[in-house]
Amino acid sequence: MRVLTRARQRTADLGAQSVIEGDALDLASCIEAVSGCGSIICTIGDRRPPKDRPIIDGVGFIQIIDAAVEPRTRRFVLVSRLGVSETWNWMPFSVRWFFSCSGLRPILKVKEKRENHLMDSGLDWDRLTPG
Repeated sequence: MRVLTRARQRTADLGAQSVIEGDALDLASCIEAVSGCGSIICTIGDRRPPKDRPIIDGVGFIQIIDAAVEPRTRRFVLVSRLGVSETWNWMPFSVRWFFSCSGLRPILKVKEKRENHLMDSGLDWDRLTPG
Protein backbone atom coordinates (compact mmCIF):
# COMPACT_ATOMS: atom_id res chain seq x y z
CA MET A 1 0.00 0.00 0.00
CA ARG A 2 1.23 3.47 -0.91
CA VAL A 3 -0.07 6.67 0.66
CA LEU A 4 0.15 10.26 -0.56
CA THR A 5 0.00 12.64 2.38
CA ARG A 6 0.99 16.17 3.31
CA ALA A 7 2.02 15.00 6.80
CA ARG A 8 3.95 11.72 7.06
CA GLN A 9 3.29 11.40 10.83
CA ARG A 10 -0.45 11.03 10.13
CA THR A 11 0.17 7.71 8.35
CA ALA A 12 1.97 5.89 11.19
CA ASP A 13 -0.95 3.56 11.97
CA LEU A 14 -1.87 2.73 8.37
CA GLY A 15 0.78 0.08 7.74
CA ALA A 16 1.76 1.69 4.44
CA GLN A 17 4.68 0.10 2.61
CA SER A 18 5.44 3.42 0.97
CA VAL A 19 4.61 6.98 2.00
CA ILE A 20 4.87 9.82 -0.48
CA GLU A 21 5.02 13.12 1.36
CA GLY A 22 3.59 15.63 -1.07
CA ASP A 23 0.51 17.52 -2.08
CA ALA A 24 -2.28 16.56 -4.47
CA LEU A 25 -2.18 20.16 -5.73
CA ASP A 26 1.30 19.34 -7.10
CA LEU A 27 1.10 17.24 -10.28
CA ALA A 28 4.57 15.71 -9.71
CA SER A 29 3.43 14.39 -6.31
CA CYS A 30 0.34 12.86 -7.93
CA ILE A 31 2.37 11.16 -10.66
CA GLU A 32 4.81 9.76 -8.09
CA ALA A 33 1.96 8.53 -5.89
CA VAL A 34 0.10 6.61 -8.60
CA SER A 35 3.10 5.34 -10.59
CA GLY A 36 2.91 1.57 -10.79
CA CYS A 37 -0.38 1.31 -8.88
CA GLY A 38 -2.96 -1.07 -10.27
CA SER A 39 -5.70 0.29 -8.04
CA ILE A 40 -6.27 3.60 -6.32
CA ILE A 41 -8.56 4.50 -3.44
CA CYS A 42 -8.80 8.26 -3.20
CA THR A 43 -10.21 9.82 -0.04
CA ILE A 44 -8.78 13.35 -0.17
CA GLY A 45 -11.02 16.27 0.55
CA ASP A 46 -11.61 19.49 2.41
CA ARG A 47 -14.13 19.87 5.19
CA ARG A 48 -14.54 23.59 4.54
CA PRO A 49 -13.61 25.77 1.57
CA PRO A 50 -10.02 26.94 2.17
CA LYS A 51 -9.17 30.62 1.90
CA ASP A 52 -5.52 30.31 0.84
CA ARG A 53 -5.56 27.62 -1.88
CA PRO A 54 -7.86 25.86 -4.34
CA ILE A 55 -10.31 23.28 -3.01
CA ILE A 56 -8.32 20.02 -3.02
CA ASP A 57 -11.41 18.05 -4.04
CA GLY A 58 -11.20 19.79 -7.41
CA VAL A 59 -7.69 20.45 -8.67
CA GLY A 60 -5.96 17.85 -6.50
CA PHE A 61 -8.41 15.07 -7.19
CA ILE A 62 -8.46 15.78 -10.93
CA GLN A 63 -4.64 15.67 -11.02
CA ILE A 64 -4.67 12.26 -9.33
CA ILE A 65 -7.23 11.03 -11.88
CA ASP A 66 -5.15 12.38 -14.77
CA ALA A 67 -1.97 10.84 -13.33
CA ALA A 68 -3.78 7.47 -13.11
CA VAL A 69 -4.95 7.56 -16.74
CA GLU A 70 -1.44 7.63 -18.23
CA PRO A 71 -0.20 4.31 -16.80
CA ARG A 72 -3.75 2.93 -17.15
CA THR A 73 -4.63 2.13 -13.57
CA ARG A 74 -7.02 -0.82 -13.50
CA ARG A 75 -9.38 0.45 -10.82
CA PHE A 76 -10.09 3.85 -9.27
CA VAL A 77 -12.27 4.04 -6.18
CA LEU A 78 -13.57 7.46 -5.27
CA VAL A 79 -14.78 8.07 -1.74
CA SER A 80 -17.36 10.80 -2.15
CA ARG A 81 -19.84 12.51 0.13
CA LEU A 82 -23.59 12.51 0.52
CA GLY A 83 -24.95 15.61 -1.19
CA VAL A 84 -22.86 15.36 -4.36
CA SER A 85 -24.64 15.07 -7.72
CA GLU A 86 -27.88 13.13 -7.53
CA THR A 87 -27.41 12.40 -3.81
CA TRP A 88 -28.27 16.07 -3.08
CA ASN A 89 -31.92 15.13 -3.44
CA TRP A 90 -31.52 12.14 -1.12
CA MET A 91 -30.87 14.41 1.87
CA PRO A 92 -33.64 15.87 3.99
CA PHE A 93 -34.46 19.51 3.35
CA SER A 94 -33.00 20.56 6.71
CA VAL A 95 -29.60 19.06 5.81
CA ARG A 96 -29.63 20.69 2.36
CA TRP A 97 -30.52 23.99 4.03
CA PHE A 98 -27.61 23.60 6.46
CA PHE A 99 -25.15 22.88 3.63
CA SER A 100 -26.39 25.90 1.71
CA CYS A 101 -26.31 28.30 4.68
CA SER A 102 -22.99 27.11 6.10
CA GLY A 103 -21.02 27.76 2.92
CA LEU A 104 -20.35 24.09 2.18
CA ARG A 105 -22.17 24.06 -1.15
CA PRO A 106 -19.04 25.11 -3.13
CA ILE A 107 -17.23 21.95 -1.98
CA LEU A 108 -20.15 19.81 -3.13
CA LYS A 109 -20.09 21.50 -6.55
CA VAL A 110 -16.33 20.91 -6.89
CA LYS A 111 -16.81 17.28 -5.86
CA GLU A 112 -19.45 16.92 -8.57
CA LYS A 113 -17.03 18.30 -11.15
CA ARG A 114 -14.30 15.83 -10.15
CA GLU A 115 -16.77 12.92 -10.24
CA ASN A 116 -17.76 13.89 -13.77
CA HIS A 117 -14.05 14.09 -14.68
CA LEU A 118 -13.54 10.56 -13.32
CA MET A 119 -16.54 9.23 -15.24
CA ASP A 120 -15.15 10.76 -18.45
CA SER A 121 -11.58 9.56 -17.81
CA GLY A 122 -11.94 6.09 -19.29
CA LEU A 123 -10.79 4.50 -16.02
CA ASP A 124 -12.68 1.60 -14.47
CA TRP A 125 -14.13 3.29 -11.39
CA ASP A 126 -16.43 2.93 -8.42
CA ARG A 127 -17.90 5.62 -6.18
CA LEU A 128 -18.50 5.09 -2.48
CA THR A 129 -20.89 7.59 -0.92
CA PRO A 130 -20.87 7.30 2.87
CA GLY A 131 -23.97 8.80 4.33
